[in-house]
Amino acid sequence: MPAAAQHVWNWFCVLDMKRSHNGYIWLPISHLEIDAWQRLSGEEVDPWELRAINAMDIEKTKLLNAPKDDSSDVLSSRPVTPDLFDALF
Repeated sequence: MPAAAQHVWNWFCVLDMKRSHNGYIWLPISHLEIDAWQRLSGEEVDPWELRAINAMDIEKTKLLNAPKDDSSDVLSSRPVTPDLFDALF
């Protein structure tokens, strides 16, 4: 990361921590959210910085919403028996 753009990365990380989820997918960071953050933080975002934040957000949103490998969701093939349930809980 070039030193001249480090602040943009830091801004993106702050905004990313406030990212919303609608129950199905992670949502992109809206310009309304960026505007609110800018007003509350006192930061002034130049057009090139906004474009950089948007570009990072597009890539992060793609990663967050990428299809997951369903095979990793299988925890065990053993059926749940009363004894197993008692052992777990």
